[in-house]
Amino acid sequence: MPVLHTSLEQSRVQYAYKAVTEAKSDGKRFTSYRSRTKGIGNLIMNDGLIGAMTFISTKNGKEDGGEILFRHMIGWLAIRFPNDFKHARSNSVTSAIEDLVNVRDSSTYMRITEEAMSLVRWLRQMVDVCKSGDEG
Repeated sequence: MPVLHTSLEQSRVQYAYKAVTEAKSDGKRFTSYRSRTKGIGNLIMNDGLIGAMTFISTKNGKEDGGEILFRHMIGWLAIRFPNDFKHARSNSVTSAIEDLVNVRDSSTYMRITEEAMSLVRWLRQMVDVCKSGDEG
């Protein structure tokens, strides 16, 4: 039987689907998560990845999905760039931001930003799929 390899794009889709279904299971924060997910791409484009991640990490209210989105994005980036996210698994916002600030060079930072945007595209689609599933 042949060994099936998962492409990077397939891995993103799977991760995004799992992330959004996890967020949806926390019903009261899913609306906020959906809203934050829809806006994070523009934040990254306008403020850079560090600025956007800092913003969503500081907007953590009781009913806010920003903390969930932050964890999902950092979790994926830590999988893709394990040498640059040494502290991300600690679940500390400060450590994760420090990892971003201390990325070794600008080309790596740009690759991380591009990867974040690729994940965001799938997260945005998945939150719509989950939302429309509620309406059916």
